[in-house]
Amino acid sequence: MKSVSCSVSLAFAALLAASVPQPVLAQSQIENSYTGHALFDQLDIPVFGREEDGADEVAAFLALQFGKETARTIIKGFAYMWAIAGDPRTQAMDVTDPKYPTDPDQQCWVDPFCTFSDEHGTSSQRLYNTLCITYGGDPATFQDFVDSGWLPPERAKNCAKEYQQIKFAFEKTILPFIDQEQMAKVRERQWFQPAELEEK
Repeated sequence: MKSVSCSVSLAFAALLAASVPQPVLAQSQIENSYTGHALFDQLDIPVFGREEDGADEVAAFLALQFGKETARTIIKGFAYMWAIAGDPRTQAMDVTDPKYPTDPDQQCWVDPFCTFSDEHGTSSQRLYNTLCITYGGDPATFQDFVDSGWLPPERAKNCAKEYQQIKFAFEKTILPFIDQEQMAKVRERQWFQPAELEEK
């Protein structure tokens, strides 16, 4: 493994989430996910399954490292992003439709089978996986996600196990490279103003 100080990545991930408008918070998920990719690469971390799923898991796990209010704000930004992104079409577009794209890459977006070939999960899968990880990591703080129906109770039953699996992997592969003093400073910082943390 390469010798890398990951405290910068944790601080960077938190800094990227330091603005409150939902589209900006949604951007923080993208940046946190890229942080996951960078950590996998720099530390030579093997990933079982799709790397994109692993990067999303790291993003959700990192969000939980900055306190309850900050985590809620960041996770809600993630949820907003995937809610507006929507899922792929489930019915094919008629090729005779004048709006049918001529570009082969764009044609994939109107083909229900082709769109599922992407290396990323669907928006709904990414949303539910993130909500599950956060609920599993802190059920009391995220109980309203289950109560409101955002996270189905059947899925919620196994979320603590999913969170523990990610926590274990993080502790084994990434935590040894993190400067503990820097991490403590990052965690102590207040990333949002009180008004920005108000539930909307």
